[in-house]
Amino acid sequence: MYKRILVCLENSATDQHIVDHVRGLARVCGASILLIHQHKVGPPSPPPAAAQHQHAGTGMDMPMPAPPGPSSGHEHAMDPTVMRVEREHLWFAVVGAAVALFKFLADGGFWKRGFVPYLWPGAITVLGVLLVLYRE
Repeated sequence: MYKRILVCLENSATDQHIVDHVRGLARVCGASILLIHQHKVGPPSPPPAAAQHQHAGTGMDMPMPAPPGPSSGHEHAMDPTVMRVEREHLWFAVVGAAVALFKFLADGGFWKRGFVPYLWPGAITVLGVLLVLYRE
């Protein structure tokens, strides 16, 4: 049935009830739960009660990060996996822009060189290789 359940928390009083309901559903399905929250600009607010909830005995025990200090705002440290995915997405954007530029140059006839028609298929090939090597 479900493998992962994504829950968006709003830092409201209903968060705890939602997490309790989803936790029961995850137990029945053998699913994992991913809790997310929206980042807001401004002074940091206290973490929701659901983020402080302990999952003892449910197989979902994870250390929760310490709440941000008064001077740090609301920042999250990026782990190596997130940094790698962000870097891969940047390369997808760069190569995608190159595909668009090279296709525009080839179709527009702005650059009358023999190799120009081969630039955009080459960039498509690079994009395909990047997609094959992509890992989350």
